[in-house]
Amino acid sequence: MDTTYVDLEFVPFPPHTGNAIFSSMTCGPDGIMYIGTCYYHSGGAHLLGYHPDTGRMEDLGNMQDVCNEHDPELIFQSKIHTQLCVHSDGKIYFGTHSVERDAEDDVRAKFPKGYLGGHWAVYDPRTKRFRDLGIPVPQKVERTTEKLEYGESLITMNIDPQRATLYAITHPQATFLVYDIASGVTTNLGSIGEFPARSMGVASDGRVYTYNHRNHFLRYDPRKGALETLPLLVPGSVEGDGKQNRPWAMTMDDTHTKIYGHGHACGHLFELVCRPGEDPLLNDLGPAIGEEREGPFDWIHAITIGKDGWVYYATKLDNRLHLARYNPAQRKRDDQGIIRLANAGPKDAPEFGGEAWASAAGADGAIYIGGKTASGDHLTEENTGIMIYHP
Repeated sequence: MDTTYVDLEFVPFPPHTGNAIFSSMTCGPDGIMYIGTCYYHSGGAHLLGYHPDTGRMEDLGNMQDVCNEHDPELIFQSKIHTQLCVHSDGKIYFGTHSVERDAEDDVRAKFPKGYLGGHWAVYDPRTKRFRDLGIPVPQKVERTTEKLEYGESLITMNIDPQRATLYAITHPQATFLVYDIASGVTTNLGSIGEFPARSMGVASDGRVYTYNHRNHFLRYDPRKGALETLPLLVPGSVEGDGKQNRPWAMTMDDTHTKIYGHGHACGHLFELVCRPGEDPLLNDLGPAIGEEREGPFDWIHAITIGKDGWVYYATKLDNRLHLARYNPAQRKRDDQGIIRLANAGPKDAPEFGGEAWASAAGADGAIYIGGKTASGDHLTEENTGIMIYHP
């Protein structure tokens, strides 16, 4: 069994700000790492700011306040599940989601006014102020505990800064939304399928790439205003077999012409090349970690491209969380080892990484991973935070 370790620093979230994270992490133009939390059954999600120069983690705002939803009969805005999208003016756009909207009947019964729907929202680092931009797919009845009558939440997002346009996918109906930042108008293009994709990439020519529940890649062309299904399947997929081979997260290079992700059912990395004026090209890069083997494989939620050009990702092998990386120029893969959190426990009994659900590269060259330590459970707070790796 592999006993190679890689040491990362662990910084917990501030108390009472969250006990999970999904997808929501980015580096702002000010060098601050922005983090969107999830707060299971405890209230509103929070936006946090981590200052690499001082090591300070700052609570920037509670989504109940941002969305002005304080009625105890309403379901919480308890998740920031979308990606955090930095515009050219430095503002950070995101959307809200909820844990409780999909909870068991006895939990939802506590909120007879239902779930109003996820909000478009924006945070301005210069003024330290939020703005609620509204609910694109709202609840249509005043009181309900039926899931299908709730408003849609926002679960996936990306931005085209050149066109000042946001793209989002909703949960659970998987509708594809286009938001014009200048006018504040949302266009709903309908559902992409039976499952909301968890990531998308905006290429240098403005076309948007995502995928559907059948493991097909989709493309939105802003010039045509329409979505199309591409004749490309996530590597390892078989047409019509129904296996969940969808990537949970994807990352894009600085040229915005290459997307990297992971097929869950096959355990392979892939590269989607989407250069302007060319047909997209899909490359199977082989196993993400370890040797070719039978699944099941761990989802890769945390994947990003570092300042050094390597694609970094965290995933489990033999039920231990590893940090691995892939070099696109050299076509080389490298397992850095089991994530050990050197500062989170005594030297004779160190803490280890347990879960990894978001990642981003910092201006300082570090790789930041949001998740949990191996101790505690999914509801505990003190084991939730960011893990920091310095290449």
